[in-house]
Amino acid sequence: MSYQDVIVPDSRRMRAQVYDVSGQYYVPVLKDGDLVLTETEDILEYLDKRYGTDNVGGAAATPFESQARATPDMLDEDDDHPSCRIN
Repeated sequence: MSYQDVIVPDSRRMRAQVYDVSGQYYVPVLKDGDLVLTETEDILEYLDKRYGTDNVGGAAATPFESQARATPDMLDEDDDHPSCRIN
């Protein structure tokens, strides 16, 4: 399966591209044709059902390297939202 990986700014207010695609500022976002998914579990379930591992030679065993950083580049007031906190 081919895909385009887009790294977005840490600050939600600067995620214009995310908003344009999904109508919200949170990540992750998956856009496949007209379908847009924004919840990790929904994305993983969709990818497994739609593309599965049979068609890509066991891609589920491919290691995932997170692009997440423990400290954002620059904090702003909307980064204090409860959904952004690591407890």
